[in-house]
Amino acid sequence: MRKFIIVTASILTLGIAGTAIADGMRYFDRMAEKLDLTTEQRDQVKELMSANKEQMQTLHKEHKESRQAFYQLNPNDANYAAEVERYAEQAARHAGEMVKMRASQREEMSKLLTEEQMTKLASMREKWQSKDGGFGAKGKHHKGKYCH
Repeated sequence: MRKFIIVTASILTLGIAGTAIADGMRYFDRMAEKLDLTTEQRDQVKELMSANKEQMQTLHKEHKESRQAFYQLNPNDANYAAEVERYAEQAARHAGEMVKMRASQREEMSKLLTEEQMTKLASMREKWQSKDGGFGAKGKHHKGKYCH
């Protein structure tokens, strides 16, 4: 059961991350405006987001393929437990890589923004998370529409 929970949590984490990648550029202009980014900062942040987008899309694709193979497993197969273990390890690796990429992005972002802008960004993130419960919360949070 524990392995199932780990696999399920990893699947949800990476699925949500894939959605965040797609939405990331859409929110860029709004974030840049609220943080009052200079033209140079906008270019640097956009470049950082684009570089990470490619890496995250690759990781998301790998995870999707792994998840699809996992769903094809036959629970009655003699090697089922070993295969579940293998997929659990892959899912954990994918989730770990995603966390590392996010941490790296945050670190690089902190080098590009002023202390005041970082404080504002933290405030914006906190407000967003409290508004809809954070990543993956179901409910109305995009113009009153259910989107998950």
